Amino acid sequence: MKKFKLEYLHIADGASIDQRGKLSIYGIFEKVNLRKIPGKLLKFVITGSVFFKKSVGENINFKIKILDSEKKELRIKPISIKVPINEKASKKGGKIGFTVEIGNLEFKMPGKHQIVVYANKEKVGIKEMIIERSL
Repeated sequence: MKKFKLEYLHIADGASIDQRGKLSIYGIFEKVNLRKIPGKLLKFVITGSVFFKKSVGENINFKIKILDSEKKELRIKPISIKVPINEKASKKGGKIGFTVEIGNLEFKMPGKHQIVVYANKEKVGIKEMIIERSL
């Protein structure tokens, strides 16, 4: 039985959280145009939100993998985030968001790449990112 459900997953130029906890995402995209391939994307963010059911434990361990069009990981290590869950939320369930900034990621080939998100080893979402060479 699944314990997690993805609310949203975006790739964007940036994201910020204000003093009241409100998330602002700007420059959402799905396609990247690079001058040459291989080429690097200097900076982007991955932001998402996940609903969780009760009894997920004291922490939610997110893992984010970035895969090329041949399903090979672009990073040597996946991105890992450990988020503590308070006792009340752990007992009744809730929602949690994450935002990760990625820098200098090299894309070696064009095509459909994927960002895959796991929560406590359960796959919760996939977002496609198309890499193209600009003319």
